[in-house]
Amino acid sequence: MKPPDVILLPLDVHKCSLEAFSYINQFAEHRTTVILLHVINLNVLPPDGRVFDELCRAAEKDLQRLSQKFLDPRLCLRHEVRFGKPADGIVDEARKSNVDLIALTTYGNSSFWQRPFHPQIVQKVLRSVDCDVMLLHVRTRFDCEDDWLYINEIASAMKDTGLFNFLTKKFQEQVSEQDRVRKRVEKNQFHNYFLAHGISE
Repeated sequence: MKPPDVILLPLDVHKCSLEAFSYINQFAEHRTTVILLHVINLNVLPPDGRVFDELCRAAEKDLQRLSQKFLDPRLCLRHEVRFGKPADGIVDEARKSNVDLIALTTYGNSSFWQRPFHPQIVQKVLRSVDCDVMLLHVRTRFDCEDDWLYINEIASAMKDTGLFNFLTKKFQEQVSEQDRVRKRVEKNQFHNYFLAHGISE
C-alpha cells in the first residue's frame, strides 16, 4: 500500500488514544502531511462569542502538545479546530484539505463501532468521502486537561509494557491483510471479466 500524502487524524482531546500516534508514525513517510482535527460540538449556543475563542485556543494548545510529544517531528503537521457535528467537521476538513486517508479510532475487539466515534458518525464519514478510511482499534483514553501532568509516566509505562510495539505489529498486519484482500478482489474482477467475454486467461 502506498503511504498517503495527507492523513487526517480526528481526535477528541478529552478522550483521545495515545497509541494512535504510533500508528501514524509507522504508516506515514517524512513528507506526509498529518492533520490533527478536534471538533467542538456544543449542544447550546453560548451567550458570549468569546467562549468560542477560548475553547478553540485550548483545543489548539492540546493538539500542539500531543503532536510535539508523540508524532515524528519530520512529518508536516497541522492542527485544526472546528465547531459543529463531528461527522460534518471530519468530512468538511477531508474535502477542504484533499486528504488521502482518514484514521478513525475505535475501542475494543468485540465491536467495530465503539466510542470515541459513534456508529452514525463513522457511517456518515464512510458515505460522504472519496478517500480511504482506516479504523484503528485502540485501548487508551487520555484527557489532555486532566491527565497531562502524568503524560511522561503514562508514555513510559506504555512503552515498558510493549503496547506500542504490539500495536505497531498489529497495524502492519492490518495493512498487509488489506493489500491481500485488494489483490484477491482485483483478481476476481479480472476473472469475471474474462468469463463474461469468453476470453481465456
